[in-house]
Amino acid sequence: MFNIRAWGPALLLLALFIAVLLMPAKANTPYKFLDDRTQAGNDQQRLLNTVVQHYGMTRDRLTTRKTAVVTMNAGGTRYRFQVPVAEAP
Repeated sequence: MFNIRAWGPALLLLALFIAVLLMPAKANTPYKFLDDRTQAGNDQQRLLNTVVQHYGMTRDRLTTRKTAVVTMNAGGTRYRFQVPVAEAP
């Protein structure tokens, strides 16, 4: 005879195991927002995405050797912030 109470937990664990196997793997790409604006979580990330798209830069070309001052216009208000660069070891 088939006893569902005895086989229930085993079938549940089997279903969960199969569901985990079918889930897509996470991408190991850092800074996904540089290529895909929908991945941007805040205004700074959207700004960086805009810069990359405007200048046709890829993420490996967005570099600087010295401290940079970035100016941003948001809603008619200008914001300036300084991006420091660590010295070479």
